[in-house]
Amino acid sequence: MKVVTVPFGPLSSNMYIIADGDDIFIVDPSVAYEVAASYFRFDLSCLRAIVITHGHFDHIMCISQYLASAHDVAVYMSPEDRPLLSSSTSNCSVLNGLDLSFGFEFTDIRTLTGLGRLGAKVYETPGHTKGSCSILVSGDSSGEKALFTGDTVFKGSIGRTDMTGGSWKDMKSSIELIKGFDKSLKLYPGHGPESTIESELENNPYFN
Repeated sequence: MKVVTVPFGPLSSNMYIIADGDDIFIVDPSVAYEVAASYFRFDLSCLRAIVITHGHFDHIMCISQYLASAHDVAVYMSPEDRPLLSSSTSNCSVLNGLDLSFGFEFTDIRTLTGLGRLGAKVYETPGHTKGSCSILVSGDSSGEKALFTGDTVFKGSIGRTDMTGGSWKDMKSSIELIKGFDKSLKLYPGHGPESTIESELENNPYFN
């Protein structure tokens, strides 16, 4: 399993490419293919699934490009965030001077149990939005694991709770859940550099 960070989405959001052999999976399709391919060259015919951590525009900005160029790609997102897709206020695009709505279809992310040969376990981590989820992906034979936290946990911080569907109470519960993972687990957040559970326990004030 190879994880590639493409940090050029709107508001400097991270898109992630997960490669397992010839199979490609995307977490938060916020960056155009031409930019993503400069980080990791791949054929769109190898794209098997798109996983969305939450419904804000800066994490789904380029999804239509991938769906138009690739065929039979499964999309996973929480139905709790469906209302955000049709409102520029709720999906926060209005904060960037845009009036965007999104009409793609998706499967309930809570049904996701694997990405090809890779294991995948979804944890509901609301607080930033009602439907925010963190996805634990595990390598088939390597034993490597990665937790994609969206805007729930960043390196040294957490996501905002004052937007549509946000809740400080829910965020606190989600942080407690994430704190319980193995200390060596790598975290791949929606913005900023990667981290580990151990680093956040030591340095993130919201983990205290």
